[in-house]
Amino acid sequence: MQFLTLIVFFCCCMHQVLSGGYTPACTLSTPLASCSCINNGGCKVSNSKCISGKCACRAGYFLQNNQCKKGKVGSDCTSPHSGLACEKLTFVTCASNRCSCFAGAVTLTPNHGCICPAGKIRNSQRNGCVPAKIGDDCTGVNRRACSGLNAVCQNRKCKCTGGKVANSDNTLCIRPTPVCGSGKTLSPNKNSCVQAKLGSNCEGPFNPQACANIAFSQCISGKCQCKNSFVASGNTKCICPAAKTLKNGSCVAAKIGDNCAGVNSRACSGLNAVCQNNKCKCTGGKVANSDNTQCIQPTPVCGSGKTLSPNQNSCVQAKLGSNCGGPFNPQACANIAFSQCISGKCQCKNSFEASGNTKCICPVAKTLKNGSCVAAKVNDSCAAPVSARACQNLANTACFLNKCKCKYGFTLVGQICKHIHG
Repeated sequence: MQFLTLIVFFCCCMHQVLSGGYTPACTLSTPLASCSCINNGGCKVSNSKCISGKCACRAGYFLQNNQCKKGKVGSDCTSPHSGLACEKLTFVTCASNRCSCFAGAVTLTPNHGCICPAGKIRNSQRNGCVPAKIGDDCTGVNRRACSGLNAVCQNRKCKCTGGKVANSDNTLCIRPTPVCGSGKTLSPNKNSCVQAKLGSNCEGPFNPQACANIAFSQCISGKCQCKNSFVASGNTKCICPAAKTLKNGSCVAAKIGDNCAGVNSRACSGLNAVCQNNKCKCTGGKVANSDNTQCIQPTPVCGSGKTLSPNQNSCVQAKLGSNCGGPFNPQACANIAFSQCISGKCQCKNSFEASGNTKCICPVAKTLKNGSCVAAKVNDSCAAPVSARACQNLANTACFLNKCKCKYGFTLVGQICKHIHG
């Protein structure tokens, strides 16, 4: 048996030498992975070759079911039999034993390989994709570089066309920034001019006259804003605030009779007036006050015992301390007995004093005689309210039937009430 085996081995070796130099003999049914070889002729599987004494798939092919099949993205690339599977594919490497796109690349077709995606270009190390810029190559693996840059591929480079120019960092083709005329400002995308409004950009070389069509506005801190003393009405107008009117280019306090049209549309507000025929006017029986700053009810002339109310639009009962005199309060003090108008106020006459704010009476130990308060004596009046305190300092007296009389048990001797001894 051993002799027979030796003879078979010898025959195989001789066959190897005569037919191409491989050991053991390889046929189409022999697993490629087990075939040794001396030259390519010993590897019978199509698209295989002899590599370092072993049969393996040639570059661009991988081993599957004892066949060397054309490599594609996702193919096995295990050494040694499929180690060259990825070599014919564009921008592909062998990673984790599989033909895979380089970092950031995408599959073009499984049979052709990978390319950089839109807006990307192969990096300088040729192992990944980075953002493309205007002027970059746009061929081969970079064929999608111009997409997303708003550019086109011309003469193998990403270029701006149609009047567009590259932006400041060469990442986009844009319309050249226009210089806007009077009343115009750049649009948000900076490729056209639009009507300026309050709040619009207004500085720099592209918006030099943005605020020109908004009356009473100016460019402040790079924005169209209303001038000092004006306020915004929406985003297109600057007007005077309430109770203000335009004079000499500024908003000042409005008065009755001032203009209330256009920029002055709020002039009458706060004046208690209405805008009629473009003027602030008093209506409903009201009249302008002395300085023309308010419409008020006309001041009434108050009758006897009346004085003007604090708002001067009606008459109220006068009291001590009330205003008196002048054209509107001529008889304010008339109903307060023994009072008179002194320095524009209702006050008690000389020799009288106030009792609350509605009466003038005689002081203690005084009685009314001939319109004045004089020292009281026995038998003088103590009638209320004016002389009600007349008897208080007269010894041994009391007010009886409105007269100061000696008390019971006392008799008048001269001007003194004396005790009667029994």
